[in-house]
Amino acid sequence: MPDQKALEGLLTGEQELMATRAKLEKEAARSEAKLEYLETRQASDSLDAGTLTAALKDVKEKLAAALQGEADSLRDAARAVIRIIEELWQSTPKQRTDAEARRLKEEAVILRGKLSTSDAELNALRGERQKLIENTQNVNTLLGEMLSVFEKKKDEIGRLESEKNKRLFEEERLNLRLEDIRHEAEQVGRDVSEFKPVQGADGGEGDAADAEKRMLRLRGELASIGDVDEALVREAKETETRHAFLSAQLEDLNRAAADLATLMNDLDQRIHHEFTGALGTINAEFQKFFQLMFGGGKARLKLKLPELKARTAEEEGAEEQPARKRKEEEERPEDRMTEAGVEIEMSLPRRRITGLEMLSGGERSLISIAALFSLISVSPPPFLVLDEIDAALDERNARRFAELIKSFSKNTQFVIVTHNRSTMEVADILYGITMAEDGASKIVSLKLEN
Repeated sequence: MPDQKALEGLLTGEQELMATRAKLEKEAARSEAKLEYLETRQASDSLDAGTLTAALKDVKEKLAAALQGEADSLRDAARAVIRIIEELWQSTPKQRTDAEARRLKEEAVILRGKLSTSDAELNALRGERQKLIENTQNVNTLLGEMLSVFEKKKDEIGRLESEKNKRLFEEERLNLRLEDIRHEAEQVGRDVSEFKPVQGADGGEGDAADAEKRMLRLRGELASIGDVDEALVREAKETETRHAFLSAQLEDLNRAAADLATLMNDLDQRIHHEFTGALGTINAEFQKFFQLMFGGGKARLKLKLPELKARTAEEEGAEEQPARKRKEEEERPEDRMTEAGVEIEMSLPRRRITGLEMLSGGERSLISIAALFSLISVSPPPFLVLDEIDAALDERNARRFAELIKSFSKNTQFVIVTHNRSTMEVADILYGITMAEDGASKIVSLKLEN
């Protein structure tokens, strides 16, 4: 600011004048001290001059008395010397001291004049500085008022910006609400083009007011159509989303079920094929061992599938019974093979007996032995335990059984609990239990390999 710069210039000039004044005061003090010294010295010189005058007078008298008898040349020379001394004494020191004193007085007068001038200039500068300080204070006060007004205007601008943002937010909220109303109108089957467009004003307040009016009018038209529950709309959306998700899951499950059904069908067919083939092989072996045991005849193992039981109408409803029957009729035999049993069809030589219940215990044992060895011949196990399987056999059939044990012992180890002599004869090792004299049981073993 110009006043500030002028004040700074005055302060600088004042400082320079103060320095000059101090310098002049020092010079004036130095001149006054020198003048006082010279005055003191002049007084001292005056005292010495009186003394010297008396001494010179005495010398003159003595020289005059002494020179009365001298030659004229000596007298003239002495007079000349005396004259020179008097001239030097009377003129030189005094003149020099007076001249220096006058010069110093003149310098002191000049310095006092300069000092007075400096004081006048300094006072003038101080007055100007005081005026500038007052002006600066006024400017600072005015500047503070301007800053206060600026802060108020700044706060007002912030408030207006906040109000503007609020109105923009309200306008955006109304626009979103308007979109929701449009969506609701579409949900109830009304076309958005049926509603009349509203021309908004230029200002933000006009747009918000027009949007509010438009929203109220749309609400009135929707009210004439009927209330639409937003919860139902949300629930419909959620149900639709859930339905799409479950449909995708159901489709995946159907594909997985179809793949599993295909795999199960392939496995069932393979099991049925292998089981049927194995059953045919077992039947061939069973026929062979049956004829060996009975000396002829025929025998066959037959699968006995479980009977299908249809549910009554009381259990599952009359409407479901036809579908259940169709499903049972379409069910394949191999699907029930896991629940199947085994029946034996036989025909003994020279006898008309076809059922097991009509056979004796020995004959049943022979059929069981034939079935057992037919299974062993198809898939020989490494280890087999038989408990008195030959108990009901006569001696001839016991020998046949013993021969079968001996022939199959190459691939299978037999452990047989028996009391039959023929069976024990083909054993490699016999183990028995006997009673000692003290009544305690004792195990006895016997190797028959050799």
